[in-house]
Amino acid sequence: MLWRGATPAGGLAAILTGVIVAYGLPPLYEASVDPKGELVRHFGPTLNAFHTVFIAFLCAVAANVFVSRLGTVDEEKAKMTWVGLGITRPADLQLFGMKLIGSLLLFALLAVLMTGQLISPMAAAVVASVWTFIMFLDSMFKVVLSAATKGRAYSLLREDLFWAGLLAACAVFMLFYFY
Repeated sequence: MLWRGATPAGGLAAILTGVIVAYGLPPLYEASVDPKGELVRHFGPTLNAFHTVFIAFLCAVAANVFVSRLGTVDEEKAKMTWVGLGITRPADLQLFGMKLIGSLLLFALLAVLMTGQLISPMAAAVVASVWTFIMFLDSMFKVVLSAATKGRAYSLLREDLFWAGLLAACAVFMLFYFY
């Protein structure tokens, strides 16, 4: 939905790769890492589910790109992206990408500080979860301000983005806290 170059075969490869990596990585990690090595020192003797999901996501994206590049793109189906279907504008998608990159950089910085024992997992979890919720706020405020300009009262609690932001913030909190 984001990339015009994706093909059905690439999508299938991404789904299969994601499932295989998500289920296969934890036992592979446990069987292959040195119990006294650096990986175990950083990630523990068993791989956290959040780390597994992230690695499975990266592998699925790589599989989608690789397999899609091998095939040919149907130009009619290539229009079925978020922008092509009119779900979002290119500027909004660019803003989303910038937020995503900024968030990943902040999360990486917090992870480095946390693994270097410069901040506690609790502090990293709070900062990361607050940041995540803030990333949802501007979209929510657009809806509220739009309603206000029309003279209508609007509660954030009625907005799906509020609950999605809260859920994402909780997931990010757990990712850092249960490191």
